[in-house]
Amino acid sequence: MKKVIGIFVALALAGCATDGSISSPPSLATIIADVQNLTRLACSVVPTANAVAQIVAVGDPALATAAAIANVICTAVGPTPASLKRSSNLHRVPAPVEIDGVTVTFQ
Repeated sequence: MKKVIGIFVALALAGCATDGSISSPPSLATIIADVQNLTRLACSVVPTANAVAQIVAVGDPALATAAAIANVICTAVGPTPASLKRSSNLHRVPAPVEIDGVTVTFQ
């Protein structure tokens, strides 16, 4: 669990500028890629790009970052089976889950 939280915190802080300048928000493509990478690492699932784009389009402030979206997806699908924890290349394809009115499917 500490690994999952650490991944989410690291990505959330990745957009922070350290030189005092204001950084621009990430593109939709970047958010999609970040969510897919985070969920693959944290809970062994890869949501479709379309599902992630739909969640972003809803505009829920609680899901404003890739880390927040990945966290809610991982919570919805449940823990990673022990058989998948041994390999970082494997992922599972769970049943679709509902998040903020969006049906999230997996690849």
